[in-house]
Amino acid sequence: MDSTKQENKTLKGDDSITPSTQESTTAELEKDVETGTSTHKAENQPNGEQAETRPDEEDAGESSNYINGSRLYVLSAAFTMAGIMLAIDGSILSTAIPRITSEFNSIDDIGWYGSAYLLAQMCLQPTFGRAYIYFEAKIMFLLSLLTFEVGSVICAVAPSSLVLILGRAIAGAAAAGMLTGNLAIFGQVVPLRNRPRGMAIMTGLYSIATLAGPTVGGLLTDSRLTWRFCFWINLPFGFIAAVIVIFILHRKPGKLSDLPLKEKIGRLDLASAAILTGSLVCLFLGLQWGGSTDPWSAPRVWGCLIGFAVLCVIFIGLQARRKERATIPLRLLQQRTVAICCIFSGLYGVAIVTHSYLLPIWFQGVKGTDATMSGVYMLPFTGASTIAVLVAGFSMTASGHYVPFMWAGSLVYVAGSALYTTLKTDSNAGRYLGSQVLAGVGFGTAIQVTFIGVQVVTPAIDMPTVCALEVFFRQLGGSVGISVAQSIFLNTLTSHLRSISGINPEAIIHAGVIEGSWSNDLMNPSTITLVKDALNTAITKAFLLPIGATVVAAVISLGMERRQIEDDRVPSPEKGTGASENEGISSGERPAVALTDCQPMKEHILSENEMKGGKEE
Repeated sequence: MDSTKQENKTLKGDDSITPSTQESTTAELEKDVETGTSTHKAENQPNGEQAETRPDEEDAGESSNYINGSRLYVLSAAFTMAGIMLAIDGSILSTAIPRITSEFNSIDDIGWYGSAYLLAQMCLQPTFGRAYIYFEAKIMFLLSLLTFEVGSVICAVAPSSLVLILGRAIAGAAAAGMLTGNLAIFGQVVPLRNRPRGMAIMTGLYSIATLAGPTVGGLLTDSRLTWRFCFWINLPFGFIAAVIVIFILHRKPGKLSDLPLKEKIGRLDLASAAILTGSLVCLFLGLQWGGSTDPWSAPRVWGCLIGFAVLCVIFIGLQARRKERATIPLRLLQQRTVAICCIFSGLYGVAIVTHSYLLPIWFQGVKGTDATMSGVYMLPFTGASTIAVLVAGFSMTASGHYVPFMWAGSLVYVAGSALYTTLKTDSNAGRYLGSQVLAGVGFGTAIQVTFIGVQVVTPAIDMPTVCALEVFFRQLGGSVGISVAQSIFLNTLTSHLRSISGINPEAIIHAGVIEGSWSNDLMNPSTITLVKDALNTAITKAFLLPIGATVVAAVISLGMERRQIEDDRVPSPEKGTGASENEGISSGERPAVALTDCQPMKEHILSENEMKGGKEE
């Protein structure tokens, strides 16, 4: 304990350090690291001695941001509403795009309507993770919400395809801030032990909204409201959420928010964000062109992939050099649980996006259903995953254990993913519905563990950053996964179609993979069965990708640290116990964990203070 006090005293430096240095950061870190110890450093007394404060007194200050009762329910409703709005906005255009391309004569822009949104969101996710550390969370969330509404209005009134793409990019950038804010603020106002239950409810509703998006988009597009109302509907939801946040959310801003504006902007590491954006654009273009519009050996495909690799090396070098001022502090990824959760989330992004993209094609192309019925046939996955998320979330809150849910869910999702590859043209309902139920149970049981895991092992000051990292890796996995799956699907389909005599493979693919789009000019009705067989083979071969992703995810999950979710509050030593009031890891274990995670940041702060004239006492 004496060594901990001495280190804290050393980090404080002397009075020669000006307020514009790292004092605010040090004070904030010291509070996070020392929470749970038997003694804490308070402000220096006039006589130069340090006062001892009880942990429960300091913890009371930290937990003063927690809310409960009706205020918590109303605020949770606002964040859930914002999350539902993002979920619907991310999927609502899938059924409206044909009408949009017809109106703007922009069939070449189809890919950009969704990609502009997702790419902007991915690129800015880590930056917003930093912004929520240095700026007041409430203001950041409201500004992101306002920007999202502006982007929606631009899309709704767009006179051309280019303006629509611009609006989608603006909305996607704002969505990054909203999603990070949802997770960060929720973690700051809800005690750790209760977060799995709340996250389960929010995740379940988010899943339902994602599935409802295409149906809502189709209904609006076919009505007199037209596809433009797909964007207008965001305004009332955003307004209600903003009003609730303004009047309900009242929390003390962190000490880092008192830094000068110029200093805070400098710590956002915008140069690294620009390099990250460039690298992701290169990756996206390379994956989009490769194996689809161009062969993988095409110069522009290789150029993009090489550009991605070079920019990635530069980005990682900058992160290592900037240390705690980096967009992604590398020390966070050196924490075992954080690294595993991010990789696990990315692999699950590969699996879920591949399934979500190809399964509707299987229903419409192989089984001959329409778009509406294909959505209905996918309800088993959504229903099963929603129920699994709720059961797992409430169970984690009750037991304090979360790692076993990741292990169990991983194995079940592997089994469900394997069943997808057994689909055939004559598969009955039990096969294609049962495989979805099994996959949904596995996915729902395991997926929210990544959010909880990173919050358990990191100090409060890092929560916005690690939450943004988790989301970033999931989106990155989804983007890479769908590009690779699409390449496997198209190459396999083209190869099999070429083996069928009397048809033009390119013409069939260009017409679409839905039976209703195949005219007699393209093929003889007798060859439709052969085309469906080729389509089924291409889809099931692409489904091998999620199997590989889920198997790797299950293996790496074995490296998770076996910890428990504990209550944030730590009892006073005067109570005669070294353990927290509820089940979980003992309070005596927490300082070592937090100190290990934060030590690189403290050393970096000390070195900067020394350069500015600070002295060790």
